[in-house]
Amino acid sequence: MPVYVRKNLLSITPPSLSELLSDDDEFLTDPEQLHDQLPQPFRMIDKILNYLVDDVWDIVSSREAVRIEEKLRVRPPQYECAVQMQDFGSASCLADSVDGRYIFAGLPNGVAIIDAASQNRLGQWEEDNVEITSIHVCLMAVQMYLVATIDDMGVCRLFCCAFEGLHLLKVLNESDGSTKTVASKCQLSQEGDYAALTLESGTDCWVEIFKLPRDNWIREFETAHATMLKQQHPPKPPSPVEKTEPESADGGVEFSHPSEGPIAAGNQEASGGSRSQSPGSPKQQSSRTTSPQPPSAVPPGSQSVAQINIANLSKPNMVLRIKPPVPLSGNNASSVQNAFKTIDDGTVIGSGSNHVILTPHLELRKTAFTLHHEKDLQLLSEDNDKETGRPRQTPSLVFLNAGKMLPAGLESAANVGRPNSVAVTWSGCTNLYHYNLLKTSKDIEHKPDMLWPNACAISAIATSQDTSLLALGLEDGSVVVWDKYIGVPIATHRVTKTGSINYLCFLNPCVLSQSLTDYPPYLTPRASGLLVGATDGSIQMVPCGRGSDDISVKSMTWLSGQKGESEQIFSMVEPLPAIPNVILVVKHNGEAMLHDICTSQTLCEVTLPKTHKITSPWSPIVGIGAEGQMLYIKGTQLDPNEDYIPNSGMTSLFVFQLRSFPTLDKYWKRLPESQPYTVHVTTDKRVEELLAERMSQQGVRQVRMQDRWYKLRAEVDAIQKYRESQNATVAGDAKKTEKFRSG
Repeated sequence: MPVYVRKNLLSITPPSLSELLSDDDEFLTDPEQLHDQLPQPFRMIDKILNYLVDDVWDIVSSREAVRIEEKLRVRPPQYECAVQMQDFGSASCLADSVDGRYIFAGLPNGVAIIDAASQNRLGQWEEDNVEITSIHVCLMAVQMYLVATIDDMGVCRLFCCAFEGLHLLKVLNESDGSTKTVASKCQLSQEGDYAALTLESGTDCWVEIFKLPRDNWIREFETAHATMLKQQHPPKPPSPVEKTEPESADGGVEFSHPSEGPIAAGNQEASGGSRSQSPGSPKQQSSRTTSPQPPSAVPPGSQSVAQINIANLSKPNMVLRIKPPVPLSGNNASSVQNAFKTIDDGTVIGSGSNHVILTPHLELRKTAFTLHHEKDLQLLSEDNDKETGRPRQTPSLVFLNAGKMLPAGLESAANVGRPNSVAVTWSGCTNLYHYNLLKTSKDIEHKPDMLWPNACAISAIATSQDTSLLALGLEDGSVVVWDKYIGVPIATHRVTKTGSINYLCFLNPCVLSQSLTDYPPYLTPRASGLLVGATDGSIQMVPCGRGSDDISVKSMTWLSGQKGESEQIFSMVEPLPAIPNVILVVKHNGEAMLHDICTSQTLCEVTLPKTHKITSPWSPIVGIGAEGQMLYIKGTQLDPNEDYIPNSGMTSLFVFQLRSFPTLDKYWKRLPESQPYTVHVTTDKRVEELLAERMSQQGVRQVRMQDRWYKLRAEVDAIQKYRESQNATVAGDAKKTEKFRSG
């Protein structure tokens, strides 16, 4: 086999040693020099400038994309206000009466009553240098309201708004001069039977529950008003025997005739110079345009009830004092036997404060943890290592009616529908404490009667209107809904993973589209809606109860997680009373919008005039009156140096007529009917309903039975005829056979 060998192989000149680079020279060579021949430090400056231009270009591109997206997005219609009220521009808080008739405004010098429909001032309680910062209202009787206010000095006052007048009842935290207690929050039960007052003194915080003489106050005001009417319209044939007395029938209420002046001497002495203005004439009021309301309790042409001396009224009684749970500490007993004597008796689940773990054991565990995680603990800042004191715990509470878990009061018909317990939780606490309000013991700081532990700290709590449902919002973004009547959890949802729950509100079951059946005749449980808000800006309605798995609801989220989007987080969420599926949302950036929570649709935006903006949008001053037909928002001028309206001031109260918004017409035309939140039908009630339905259908059943008998008789006749025809056929065949045989 021939082999070909290349000639002149040695003629190829190999590279010289000087041209070969050493490993050190190749390692020290900058690879950027292959693309850029600039020497240092100019190459570094050029690189920094390139990086800077790239970053700026990315920011400009992202902002341009957001601008284009915002421009292409279909914005909801905007509606401006119809009325601007300069007289109430200094209002620091607003509260709606439960029936929607009035708006209570907290002013720098007292409280004012505003007609929700006509915006007329109906009455006012005044006192110098008393700025009302918080108002809570509940309905005691028809057009009789209990108003709890807190001023800037932490003084809590109770008022009664009756017969179109505002009357001071009691100062709950009167200072005795030795210690100064400040009221930070006052919460009333649904019908004014109890009042919960949160007090602070230094670093301490506690809750005091007062039993209010609601029935006595109603009777005393009605008696005083009836007596005043007798004085205004004495009988035509005056009788010396039936002479009108200056006191009520029970001698408990004193009053002064309106002709004697607007200020009663007794009320001046009791309230320290306060005065109450009687409202204007009834001609100034305008009738409401909502659904029919009960007739006014004030006869036409009558004046407000006379000033009542609060010294003669029934007094509230403190029934319970609740202090925050003590931090976990070791048992100081000298032996195990003594430690077992101090623990709970086991009748209810304990709070963990009374246990058999000794103090040396807890100290040993702490030392072992410190030694095991010594390197991790060194990474903590020095500020965390310093003990700055335990933060103050703030309470959250709700009043609950009687149920199977705490049946106290169920045996009495007078306590039906009235609170019998209060559920309290504290900030950073995982337990929900239930306290019985009907105990007659003298100890007002008794232990909780029931305790519900949770896996995470409770951040929000709410109940339905009839207190049959109880919702707990946790810091991990979970929501737990309990059927409080029977004490069973009916729903557990993980709403968000990036925030904690900070808002809960039950919506009426009528907002959910549910299929109703005609049978059984008694009420059956239905799904309810829970409006949930989280700190990450998400709002959604969570269905809970029977049939909630078949209901799909969209969630609304305004926070996308980007920088600068924190202004999109909501600061206030409030459903409209007459249309519970429409909610008002106020954001940190000052936007106020109406949304349909069921469809996640933005209906419209409520805008102030171009010269104003919403005052403190992170804590807005907003009120909803006339069952959602009127919206009150406080606004502030954009330019403080320009007086847009002469003598109008920096702030004004703007009124929006929601009934006139075109996007809400379809909602006002089909107002939903309120439905019960939960239904608990006993066996006896079911049997009674079934028997009643059976008896009501007796006539129909009788006709149906007769029809069945007629059909049965016709069927029997048909069978009989068939048998006769068959017998005749058989007889004829037999005769033919016999004749054939004989023939």
